[in-house]
Amino acid sequence: MIKLIIILVSFFVNLNIVNANIFIKDTVYSVSINNEIINIKEISYNGNMLFNIDINNYDINDALEEYVEENKDINKFSTIVYYGYLENPTIENYVITQLIVWNLIGNFDIEFINISSDMLNQYNVLLEKINNHYLKSNIFDKVYNDFIWTTSKFEYDEGAIILDNPKLDEIDIKTVGNKISLYPKKVGKYTLNFSKDYDNEIRTYKVGNNIYWQSLKGPEDINYSFDYHVFGGKLNIIENLIGVNGRTGDASLNSTYQIIYNKKELFTTNDLDNIYLVPEWTYKVKDISNVEGINNIEEFSVKISGNSLDVNVDKYVISKNISINVLDNYEYNIHLKSNNEIYEKVNIQTDVITLPYGTYYIENKDTDYYQEIIVKDSIDEEITVKSEIKEVVVPDDINKEEVMEELQETSKDEISNVLPEINDTIIDNIENPRTFDNIDIYVCEFIISLVLIKKLIRKIKKESY
Repeated sequence: MIKLIIILVSFFVNLNIVNANIFIKDTVYSVSINNEIINIKEISYNGNMLFNIDINNYDINDALEEYVEENKDINKFSTIVYYGYLENPTIENYVITQLIVWNLIGNFDIEFINISSDMLNQYNVLLEKINNHYLKSNIFDKVYNDFIWTTSKFEYDEGAIILDNPKLDEIDIKTVGNKISLYPKKVGKYTLNFSKDYDNEIRTYKVGNNIYWQSLKGPEDINYSFDYHVFGGKLNIIENLIGVNGRTGDASLNSTYQIIYNKKELFTTNDLDNIYLVPEWTYKVKDISNVEGINNIEEFSVKISGNSLDVNVDKYVISKNISINVLDNYEYNIHLKSNNEIYEKVNIQTDVITLPYGTYYIENKDTDYYQEIIVKDSIDEEITVKSEIKEVVVPDDINKEEVMEELQETSKDEISNVLPEINDTIIDNIENPRTFDNIDIYVCEFIISLVLIKKLIRKIKKESY
């Protein structure tokens, strides 16, 4: 490393213009290096100050050419120029900044001789600003452990730059002055990156072996971090949906619970697979669900000892007692409308059925009967069921007496073989029918057909004689 001995030899300004873009104020300061005088010049290019990187090649005798610089200290250069010159662009600060660039970027050791105390003080002030930019607080590069839902506090070292907080949904992070507070809301292992992003721009040039850099804006970005591990005991709320006879209608679970600690709400959640709490603390759990068809439960207390706690919760589906008044001899199916599953079969002997929350329909396909039932509350209800009987059309040459007479002579087996869709109740009732109107429409049509066929046979026999 070359020792740069700074001796204030002279101070004067002489403006030279190398080309239309380069301005040089000759011999702003003169320095002595190993008894050789080097004149520090104030040099600008396109209106922005240039700084030499290699003191052994300090001259501009031709136009500058821009090129790509791969020096690892290029970002540090922007910090030196920002604090050294851009914050307060004076001739003295330019000279001091050039000296610091030679010292920190060019690795030239500097020793001051016969320099004014003001200039030496200014040199030290600017150097301290530059070094403070990289002052890393001792809170970084460490691992911290804490429980969920508790506040952790950290403090920046005096003089360190206060960095911008990372943004995480899982952790609330706040900074007041040089103090940071963390409030974790989800367990996990996190790396928290604290940064300060500056608007900086660096350009690099060459003239032969001469190297010059420009820094146009801010200092180097800063990025420090520490690891933060959040722990908690897991609360497993295991819900059991209880309906009617093992069936739940249209009801489905989507519960929301409020977690209360020390009489204050801590959080609400419907993510029952990810509830973590501080072990050994006692919490209240309140069901605040707003789910149609399911009754909420009463609040309960929990305390997790160890890593986890299982709590079984029975949630009951709203159900309704429905009195069914069937006024005919048909059997009806009650379906859940959402999937057409048959929930009940009802007939004249049915008294009361119980259905869970949902929308249903009563149906008899033989009579085209259809009626909807909506269960939204537990208030008892009564429903009357009766199919509209189709009118039996009797041909003019057949009277009711003939049909009734034929009906008496027709066996149940004969009817059921021809019309198997007719249910047993109707077949049983045709043995002793009270009136023609009480006979099933399909049985009537069958009997009428028999009568017509027999009359036709008789007519054919009579004509054949």
